[in-house]
Amino acid sequence: MIALALVLLPALGGLLVAALPRVAALLQPVLCAAWAGLAVALALAEPEPGILAADGLNLPFVLAAAFAALLLSLAPQPGEERPWHAGLQAVLAGVMLCLLAQNLALGWLGLEVALLGALLPLATAAPRAGWKLFLLGGVGLGLVLFGLVAVHVAAPEAALGWPALQARGQETMDPMLLALGFVLALAGCGTLLALAPFHAWWPDAAAEAPSSVAALFPLLLAPAALHTLLRVKALAGGQMPAWSLLALGIGTMLLASLSLYRKRDAGRMLGLASMLQIGAAAAGFGLGGPAGNLAGLLLLLGHGLGAAAGWATLGGAMRLKATRRIGGISGLMAGSPGLGWGLMLALLSLACLPPFLPFAGAFLLLTSAGRQAPWLMPPLLLALVLGAAALARAAQRLCMGPATADAAPPPGWRVLAPAWAALAMAALGALAMPAPFAALLRAAAEAAR
Repeated sequence: MIALALVLLPALGGLLVAALPRVAALLQPVLCAAWAGLAVALALAEPEPGILAADGLNLPFVLAAAFAALLLSLAPQPGEERPWHAGLQAVLAGVMLCLLAQNLALGWLGLEVALLGALLPLATAAPRAGWKLFLLGGVGLGLVLFGLVAVHVAAPEAALGWPALQARGQETMDPMLLALGFVLALAGCGTLLALAPFHAWWPDAAAEAPSSVAALFPLLLAPAALHTLLRVKALAGGQMPAWSLLALGIGTMLLASLSLYRKRDAGRMLGLASMLQIGAAAAGFGLGGPAGNLAGLLLLLGHGLGAAAGWATLGGAMRLKATRRIGGISGLMAGSPGLGWGLMLALLSLACLPPFLPFAGAFLLLTSAGRQAPWLMPPLLLALVLGAAALARAAQRLCMGPATADAAPPPGWRVLAPAWAALAMAALGALAMPAPFAALLRAAAEAAR
C-alpha cells in the first residue's frame, strides 16, 4: 500500500497544485515532505510482493528521489510557477512508478511520465531546450522500448515481470537478444542520463532553463533512467554490457572535464559538472562487483546532494547579479557569505573533493579499478583531476574574486536552507553514514550485480 501511495499521491498532488496556484508555493513543500515520510516508511516496512514493491535495488533510489524533490520544493520559483509546481509532482509520480514497478513495461511508462512532467516547466522557461529534449528524449524512450521488446522476445512467458525474469536465469534466455536489448536500452537511457555521445540536449537545458528546472534532470530523471538500465544490465550479464557502460562513463567524464575549461555560462558549467559525476557513477556500475556498484551508488547519491546545493546557490547568485556569465558573478563571499560559501562547498563537492560523499565514491571507484583493471586508472584519474581543477578554479572565481555589483537583494533562507541541508547530508554520508542506510546501499550494490 505504501508503494502504491508513493505513485498515486504525487499524481493527485500535481492536480492539486495546478488547481490552486495561489497556495502552490506553500502546498508544494508540505506535499513533498509527506512523500519523503512515505519513502522512509517504505524503507522501514517489511517488503510486500505486488506489481509495485520495494526491493534491494530500488530503495536507495526511492529515498534519494523523495528527498531531492523535498529540497527542490523549498526553493523560490521566479516567473511562471504553475508549470513548475505541477511538473515537479508529475516527475516525482513518474519516477516513483519507474522505480517501484515490478514490471519493466510499467517502469518504462513511469519513465515516460517523468520525462513529460519535466518537459512542462522546461518548455515554458526555455522553449528551444524543451523542443530538443522532446525530440531526443522521445527517441531515447523509443530505443528503451525496443530494448524491452528484445528482452520480452528472449523470455516471452515472463511478460517482462522483474521477479519472473530474475527467476528465469540468463542461461535459459537467448544471449544475443539480451545483448541487443541492453545496447538499445543503453542508447535510450544514455540520452536521459546525458552520457556522451547522447548528451546534446543537456548543456542547452542547463544553460537556458532556470536553476530549479534544470535541477529536475540530474536529481530525479537521471536516477530513474539509470535504475532502468541497471535492471536490463543485470539480465544481460556478460562482459559486453559492463564494458559498454564503462566506456561510455569514462568517455563522458573526459568530455565533461575538458569542456569545463572553455565554458563561460554558469548554468552550462554546472550542467557539465553533473555530466562528470553521472559519468563516474556509470563507470562504477560498468566496473561491477559489490565495490564498483557501491562506488556508483555513492557517486550518484552524492551528486544528487551536491547538485541540489549547487543549483540552489547558483540560481540565487544569478538572480543576485542578474547575469548567467561566470565573469559577471564574482565576489559572492563579500556581499553574501552564506551564499558564497554554500556555492563554494557545492562546487567542491561536485569536484569529488573531501569531506563529501562524491569523494568517498570516487576513492572507492579508483581503488576498485586498481584491483580489477589497473589500466583504467590513468583515464579515470585524469578525468577526475581535470574536472576537480576546473571546478575549483570556477569556485574561486565565483566566490572569492573581485566583487561585482548586485542587482537584487541577497537571497534569503529559502535558498540557503535547502543548500546547506544538502551539503550537511553530503558530509554526513561521507564521515558518519547511518548504519541502516549503509546496509541499504550494500544490499543495492549486491542486487545490481
